[in-house]
Amino acid sequence: AVLLDDRDAEHEIGLTQDVAAPGGQAYEVAVDIAAVPEAPPPANLYVQMRFLPSNTYAQEVLHTRQTAAFETIVLRGAMPAGDTTIRLYLYTHKGTAWTTALLDNVRLTGGVPAPAEPAALPSMKAPVVTQLKDAHLTTALVSAGRPAAGIVVASGRYAAAVAALQAAVRSRTGVELPVWSDRGAEAALPLRGARILLGNRSTNQAIGGLYDACFTLLDLKYPGPGGAVVHSLHNPYANGHNAILVGGSDDAGVERAAGLLAERLSAAPAGDALALGWVLDVRLPEGVVLPEDARHAETWDASDGYGSTGYFGWSSLSKCMAMYFMTGEPRHAREFVRLAFPDAQALKEISDIDGERIENKDDPLAGAYHYNQHMTLLYWDLIEESPVFSDDERLRITNGLARQLEHPDYAREGIFRLRGPAEAVSSRHGQWAAIGLLCLGRYFNRYYPDPVWEQCEQAGRWAFESLHKHAWVNGESDNLYWYSTGIAPIFTYLCLTGDREPLRQGTLAELLRGQEILLNGLPGDRQLQYAALTFLHQAAYLTGDGRWVGYRERTAMDTRIFRLGQSYWPDESLSPAAPTDLCGRWSIQPLPVPQWSRRGSGLTSDESFAFGSFRTETGPGGDFVLIDGFNGASRNPYHTFAILDLRLAGSTLLQGYLNQVLTKADGMVEPAVAMDAGLRWAERLGGTAGVSARVPRAAYCTWQRTLLQRLGRYALVIDDLAFRESSENMAVQTLWETRGGRWQPDRERARLTPRQGPRVPPGWMEFRALDAACTTQPADPGRLGRLTGVGIVLLRAQAPGEWLEMPFELEKPFAGEAYLDTVRYNDRGVVRVLIDGQAVQDRLNLYAGEARDERLSLGAVSLAAGRHVLRLEVVGHDESSARFFAALGALLLRPEGAAAEPAAPAVAYALSTADHLDVRGDATLTMDWNGPAEAGTNRLFFHLLSPDDAEAAGSFCRRLSPNAAFLRLPEPALAVVGAAEGVQAEVAILAADHLYGRGLTRAGLGPLLVSSEAPVAVDWDFATGEAALAVSAATTLTLALAEPGALRLDGQPVAALPLALPAGEHRLTGARPSAAVLSALRADLDAAGTQSAGLWDEAKAARTRATALPPSAALTVAPMASLPQGATEIIELPGLDQSPWLAVAEGSTVHLLTAAGAPVRTLQADGRVRVLAWWPEADALLVGCADEKLIAFARDGARRWV
Repeated sequence: AVLLDDRDAEHEIGLTQDVAAPGGQAYEVAVDIAAVPEAPPPANLYVQMRFLPSNTYAQEVLHTRQTAAFETIVLRGAMPAGDTTIRLYLYTHKGTAWTTALLDNVRLTGGVPAPAEPAALPSMKAPVVTQLKDAHLTTALVSAGRPAAGIVVASGRYAAAVAALQAAVRSRTGVELPVWSDRGAEAALPLRGARILLGNRSTNQAIGGLYDACFTLLDLKYPGPGGAVVHSLHNPYANGHNAILVGGSDDAGVERAAGLLAERLSAAPAGDALALGWVLDVRLPEGVVLPEDARHAETWDASDGYGSTGYFGWSSLSKCMAMYFMTGEPRHAREFVRLAFPDAQALKEISDIDGERIENKDDPLAGAYHYNQHMTLLYWDLIEESPVFSDDERLRITNGLARQLEHPDYAREGIFRLRGPAEAVSSRHGQWAAIGLLCLGRYFNRYYPDPVWEQCEQAGRWAFESLHKHAWVNGESDNLYWYSTGIAPIFTYLCLTGDREPLRQGTLAELLRGQEILLNGLPGDRQLQYAALTFLHQAAYLTGDGRWVGYRERTAMDTRIFRLGQSYWPDESLSPAAPTDLCGRWSIQPLPVPQWSRRGSGLTSDESFAFGSFRTETGPGGDFVLIDGFNGASRNPYHTFAILDLRLAGSTLLQGYLNQVLTKADGMVEPAVAMDAGLRWAERLGGTAGVSARVPRAAYCTWQRTLLQRLGRYALVIDDLAFRESSENMAVQTLWETRGGRWQPDRERARLTPRQGPRVPPGWMEFRALDAACTTQPADPGRLGRLTGVGIVLLRAQAPGEWLEMPFELEKPFAGEAYLDTVRYNDRGVVRVLIDGQAVQDRLNLYAGEARDERLSLGAVSLAAGRHVLRLEVVGHDESSARFFAALGALLLRPEGAAAEPAAPAVAYALSTADHLDVRGDATLTMDWNGPAEAGTNRLFFHLLSPDDAEAAGSFCRRLSPNAAFLRLPEPALAVVGAAEGVQAEVAILAADHLYGRGLTRAGLGPLLVSSEAPVAVDWDFATGEAALAVSAATTLTLALAEPGALRLDGQPVAALPLALPAGEHRLTGARPSAAVLSALRADLDAAGTQSAGLWDEAKAARTRATALPPSAALTVAPMASLPQGATEIIELPGLDQSPWLAVAEGSTVHLLTAAGAPVRTLQADGRVRVLAWWPEADALLVGCADEKLIAFARDGARRWV
């Protein structure tokens, strides 16, 4: 084998060989490849056959994740007639910092079949079905006195049930049915004969396979404890074989189901033959509450954000179909038929309930949106043989479903036209369209074969086949709160098809790790809000990892109620598990190499990343940082390297896309807009987590941001701008999307008070709405929203009289005061509050201009032990609003004698900046710096997040020099980039009680504290004497220690100082600094603080002088143009005679006025004008509009261009 090891991102390397070969035939080259252990999987590596002299070629990616064995990659190509040489290449593209692989056994074979020309693509026209398929209604169990079927059961399970079925068959025919293991050849799928299958997906492997293909719903949740189902399955694989499924969610249910079937068999006539027809016998457990209307049923595809509205997969039609199959009640099947061929009333109902989920409401079977197409096909396959339908209805329904192919849908058409594997998995729109086509093709190609159906099924598979090689999924781009919905269709595909290659190749694990990276551990995590129960359970099933069960438990969805569909409920082998492997380390989601290559960002593939996070614990406490390095140009504010989430000691301080830097020169940005950040490093060393990334295509500069978070204490952000262009008016905007932040000019810093939410005092009882089975009237799932992010259940009421109810249970009688936890907002109405039908508040106004947590007293109540119901009933709206929404967070009960609620302690942090910047905004703060910049120079900005001290004045972060800032932590400290004040490092924080440095060679403001011959990374806690070191190259370390003899290196005594350190990570103990050096350090840091205060005051005074207006005579006011809409922008520009003119924007009009206010002319834009700029080099007025158009006008009013 050959080891190819390329660590040069700037050049290509490879192997080549010329082979003489005759043209006019096809050739195949096969290459064996294996990944190298402890190295990244090979990326950007190719095999190429180039045919000479025509210079045509065929090429294939060489990729594998296998390290234990070689994988063979095959490339085939047709060599043109007249060519004489094949040049073989095994080579890397440039742009990847490290590509390595083992290559072996390269074989070139001639005379192979030429790559097949793709057949003509069928038109998207559904063949009309004129004759129904053979229903295969009869399932023979005994024929001619011999077994025609067998019982499939897990070894050692359901002995009594098996015996009962055998006895029933024997009593009518004298024949003993054989019993086969669910893991034996007789139980293999596709079915090889008639089978009676006992159990559910978790207890019978064969049922599990049928379940994945959606041929049964038997699992640990359906039919439920003690419930029983017997249903027939007719010709599912189009090979003429049927199955009878006898199941329950527990052993008692399976035995009960076996009893039902045995009773049915015992009633058959005696003889040498025994058969069953269509069977659907459902006995749900006692106490199961079913909705009267199937359209209002909850589903297993529900999420906190979408509820059971139908996203993804469901509509009124498929809900009725599923309700019929899961209950056996024919009325639901008839309701499905009524909706499938709607009259005026049904049309109105479909419009009211389904909305966009059924686009063509006149033809609902055909006209589903691509999100909602596939369920109708899957459930029709389960119920079509039922005698509840006539043959005429079956034919009409079958043709209606076939017409889904013809329904105009951009996503469906795009997938259908695939001629081979897509280069990447599509958006969730394309993915669900692919699932719809896959199900359409699966059904019709089995029962009504035609090339168009074959293309549907194949295209549905091709849409996901790229997962065999890489994890490029367009999904929901950078709408990270929808990340789960952007990969969930993949799990549906894997289950339906049995494709497990993405699991073996690791691409599925890569996608799931992305989901985990995003989760912040807080209740109501937005990144988990749209994750469906099915998705979380399918992830647990396919990976065998209980952490996905744990994530499901973080949702607020009630899993105790009856739900439609497949639960994929995990068995006892999958218990909830905490993802502790994420803690204490950075987790980075890289961009797959093909995606990186397509973006052309100018970064290496190793630098490119989508997002990443660091956390100290799996729950809501501790520290958490989420960063973003990818702009998908979707629904979010512009961003490149944004701090999406920053939590410090349990308090979320920053959250959102606006935590970043924007630059302009002379009011302009560059035509090529930066869309990517390159990760420089992300590390955790000792008590510090740090990350650094660069944006080389930021406007007129390279922006580099470094975040250093001292865990539980503070976070330092350093922005380094390396200017590419010179400008006298460079603008730098630093944005902060804070939680509870307010700028305090008098204190010269922002104060952040993170949202704390209502607490439950000792002795009180709390009943959270998110934990309860809340109901609404009307009983429309769309009326009820579970907003876990703010901890409420929301009633989206449209009119007075609508209500939200929450049941709660008391173990003993209660007397005391009741309280309502809610969130007031500008869409809230006025409600009446009732407990057990008795009003406790007649009019409670929940309106507020901005979101506000409230705990409202409901007065004294006395309640008996047992079940009670709290109701919020809408009675009106606030005079400032026409909305009727109501929010329920919790009901709290304070027993008589229990203490009243204590005041919540205020947790406050400060956001400080090292310079006097112009600060504006509220909560989202914009810090502006404007000044001259020279190409080739840098400017550093330091910002500090730290605990606030209400008694202290001034910024806690003050500049000392261009590359150093004094910090108040509250211990004095110094932040340095490069060399300053006796510190030499790439970046360092030297504090009175600790040192952090990366690329550090020296630290000590006066006496030397530490030095290294080669740069090292160090995190040193002076009080404990412990230090963590990361050494890239062997070095010698000098330390100023109190007791050199107490020093230990990796647990071993140290002979002497200086200390010789080999490359690698090390831990020092007993490394307490010398008292004299610490004393001197403290004094020097205090002196630096005094010096920085003086520089701060000088800069403040200079700003005051620069902005002060000179004395002037009293101004006279002259009337100018009348602007009814008001002026949105005013600038000065030279007139035609070079005298000053004014350009004034009003709406979509620009007025040109003389300096005296006389009108010159008006210019008409195409949209509302947002910004004006004079472009002297082009002698043009630039007008930027709200419709994203930029218009250039000449001074004479002529349009130059748009």
